[in-house]
Amino acid sequence: MAFPTLWPPRLAVLGKRLSRWIGMATIALLAFHALSTLLFAVLGLAPGHNRWPLLLTFAGVLAVAGMAVGIQRYAKKAWVSRLLGTVSGGFSGAVLGFFVGGQWGNQQARWAFLGLTVGGLLLGLLAFWAYRNGRARRRMWADFWANFLGSAIALISSLCAYTLAFGLAAWAWMALSTGRFGLVVLLCPLAVFYLWCTRQGLKVCWQYWRWGDHRNTIEG
Repeated sequence: MAFPTLWPPRLAVLGKRLSRWIGMATIALLAFHALSTLLFAVLGLAPGHNRWPLLLTFAGVLAVAGMAVGIQRYAKKAWVSRLLGTVSGGFSGAVLGFFVGGQWGNQQARWAFLGLTVGGLLLGLLAFWAYRNGRARRRMWADFWANFLGSAIALISSLCAYTLAFGLAAWAWMALSTGRFGLVVLLCPLAVFYLWCTRQGLKVCWQYWRWGDHRNTIEG
């Protein structure tokens, strides 16, 4: 079942594709801005600083989101892929919610953690719906939004993995400059692993994008 439209079919398909590209570019820019702002706010912190727990929380949430989307591509069972997609969506939504809550609440911790909770629940529920329905839906509108959301969530989680990889590489460089070679040996493989997760997450993003593009071409 196609979207009801008064436009010619080819023009309707072109409009859907253009709206998807604009929407995805907007999501990517906003997510990158939020993640880079948070990263550079905590990058120079040292153990013992009063904001050190914030850095550990930030790194932990990024780690879960990035790892989940990296492994998702290799899930053989549909329910495992849905679970990993939901986890990556929930944790990446928590990071974005933390940023939005902090901005709206004038950097107050209670607003930031409220945003973290709301963002995690919201994007986690959307991810569960998107990855649960995905390509198998019969109705065009559900297919369109499920595949778009699946692609967008995988992109945000991939950016989380890339942000953590960048942070780990920066911390490894700082450790090298201070002669802490043991820490360098620990951080470098982790940075490489999260770069790998970034690559795999982008493949998940592209997979859902192509499914949505295929459905729009056929049923548009």
